[in-house]
Order: sequence, then structure tokens, then C-alpha cells
Amino acid sequence: MKNIQLLCKSCRVELTDILNVVPESQLKWNWGYDILEEKEAVVYLDHKNSVLTNLDDEKLIDHSDFRRFSGCCGSSGSNGINKLCKNGHEVATETSDCCTSTYLHFSLEHTIIKEIF
Repeated sequence: MKNIQLLCKSCRVELTDILNVVPESQLKWNWGYDILEEKEAVVYLDHKNSVLTNLDDEKLIDHSDFRRFSGCCGSSGSNGINKLCKNGHEVATETSDCCTSTYLHFSLEHTIIKEIF
């Protein structure tokens, strides 16, 4: 995979722009900063079954359950999926608290990876 786009598994709406897949070694785990550059993604197809991106989420909406965004300065990411596609389906978890790195975690249970050639 070189370039991908993520789609909602329930309704096929676009969740991201086209993303450049980079190796896991490019993840930067620094508190308060994005783990990746804009339009980059790390894909885990093993036991994690997920895609990580930076916090660029213009195609997503916040979950209506505010408890899913608990944290002191942002979302701790520990209270379940908190980002929805534009049609209201759960797709990702935002992690953005001050004591964490910032990123979106897309569950492959809820998303489809579309390879772009």
C-alpha cells in the first residue's frame, strides 16, 4: 500500500483525504503533538486492525455523548469511539489530551481501506 483513503464501512462515505502510508518507525510519540505529518497514515493489519493518522479530521463529526471525550485538556481516547462519519456512524477515536500524543485511531471494524493507485 502506498496511498489509501478511508471510507465508512456502513455507508461508504469518505472519512479522509488520500493518505500516504508510512512505516511505523515514523510515528512520533511526543505529548501534545501529532504523531504523524498531515496526510500520513500507519496501517496495522495484524492484531490491532487499525489505521492511525494525525488529528486532521475535517470529514468527521464529534460523537454526541460528551463522556467519550473525557480528559483534562482534550480527549484521553479511553472512553470509546468518539468520532463519526458525516452520516452518524462510529468510525474513529480522537486522542488529544495534554498528556498524550494527538492522533486519530480508525478501527477497521468500522472502516474500509481503499487503495489508491
